[in-house]
Amino acid sequence: FASDPDGTTPTLSADSLPGNASFLDNGDGTGTITFAPNFVQAGIYTVFINVTDGSLTTTAPLVITVIEAGNQPPQMPFEFFQLDHVETDLISFTLKATDPDSTLPIMTATNLPLGATYVDIGNGEGSFVWQTENLQAGNYNVSFFAIDALDPLLFDSAIVNIDLADSNFVPLISVVPGQLKTVNEAQTLTFVVTASDFDGTIPILSTDTLYPNMTFVDDGNGTGTLTFTPDFTQGSPSPGTPYAVDFIATDAVDPSKIKSTTPQNFFVRNVNQPPVVAPIISPQTVVEGTTLSFTVQSSDADLEAPSTTFPVLRAENLPPNATAVHPASGDLTQLEFSFTPDFTQAGIFVISFIASDTQDEDSLLVQINVSDAGNQNPIWITILQDTTLVVAGTFSEIPLNSFEPDNDPVVLSLSFSPSGSALIDLGDGTGSFRYNPDAFDVGATIPVEFYVTDPAGAADTVRTVFVVRAFLRGDANTDTRIDLTDAVFLIDFLFRSGSAPVSAEAADVNFDLNISIADITFLINYLFRQGPPPPG
Repeated sequence: FASDPDGTTPTLSADSLPGNASFLDNGDGTGTITFAPNFVQAGIYTVFINVTDGSLTTTAPLVITVIEAGNQPPQMPFEFFQLDHVETDLISFTLKATDPDSTLPIMTATNLPLGATYVDIGNGEGSFVWQTENLQAGNYNVSFFAIDALDPLLFDSAIVNIDLADSNFVPLISVVPGQLKTVNEAQTLTFVVTASDFDGTIPILSTDTLYPNMTFVDDGNGTGTLTFTPDFTQGSPSPGTPYAVDFIATDAVDPSKIKSTTPQNFFVRNVNQPPVVAPIISPQTVVEGTTLSFTVQSSDADLEAPSTTFPVLRAENLPPNATAVHPASGDLTQLEFSFTPDFTQAGIFVISFIASDTQDEDSLLVQINVSDAGNQNPIWITILQDTTLVVAGTFSEIPLNSFEPDNDPVVLSLSFSPSGSALIDLGDGTGSFRYNPDAFDVGATIPVEFYVTDPAGAADTVRTVFVVRAFLRGDANTDTRIDLTDAVFLIDFLFRSGSAPVSAEAADVNFDLNISIADITFLINYLFRQGPPPPG
């Protein structure tokens, strides 16, 4: 407080104010000193108060004593702070503490997360660094302390709450190296893929494509197995037919997070498959003298493959009187079998039908049982005319030939043996009848039956009537036959000074009582143009 005898209001001011102190002239002759010493201002301070009326000034000292309050605890900048981050984030910050006593506090922390560090950098500051990792998602309360350098019981603390969210990474997928990717038809290939997830979950494994005879199984433990057993239609010559497959790993939590491999090519090489003769044919039965027919078919499962050809079917061990031919269409995969056993073939026959391609074969055995048809009659092969002309005094011979279906021995015989005749039996079903009638037989007609008889008494018969003539008209060369040699004989006789006919009547072919070219013409017409026979 200050006053002026002159009644004026003096002006007040202060000098030598300590730190954290201020002076206010209230304008009414009073002034106010405000002083809030901190914890390092203990001591005695002299402040000089100046009073002036504008012309005169007076000064009065004011002594202020600040008493020591004792050691004070440090102070943290906050009590609680919230941080929100995601796994794999780098979290770093610096905390700075102060000490009212101006000493540097010691900076420490507790409940640090795994991998986090907190370093006192020596100037009242602490540095927190945490490189978060996958699988560390969670809520962390970390306590930070500023400890008085002189009295460790004096400290301040702050809590930082770190909320670390799950990052949910995209899974990883890979193929096990060194695995085979080539397989032959009808063999089995297995192929393994593996997947993992930084989040610790097990990815779901699948494929984009599966081909026939191919399966894929998620083993449920981060591996998947592809199994491929291609059939005989899925390959081709080396390097083989490619089959491309992508393997896919899907996040177990978020299906939108997927990862796939590059396309994996699997190659299937063609394997020749043997042809097949089918269907199975049961034993067949046929009776001698009848016909058995059936068709054998072959096939080849490789026919779809570009490197194969149709199988060719053939037959082996064919018995006599059997044929096995490809059909008229030219289909080499089929055989049309036909068997007409003769009367000597009773028994069992086994025939092999074999289908071959360029590399392999298949065969089918068919048993054929031929039943005996019983004894069969012998058969004359020789055919006799109803009338056989013979010339008296001329030797004639008729060849005889027969067939015995059972291949048994036969006997040749006659119903009647004319004078001058003889039957020759050669014992093998053949023989001859020789006849040389004399002049007394001219004009005779002699019926003769020829018999061929087997041991069982079965027989066949042919018949003819021998007519004996003095000559045979048309037989110009007198050899008991009428044929082209007779025409040649007449040509030689008429035009080449050949021998004269022994019988002029025989050489008069047309019975015009003259031997001429007309006889040659008549004979040619008879032999080759269905003309009438020479007159009797």
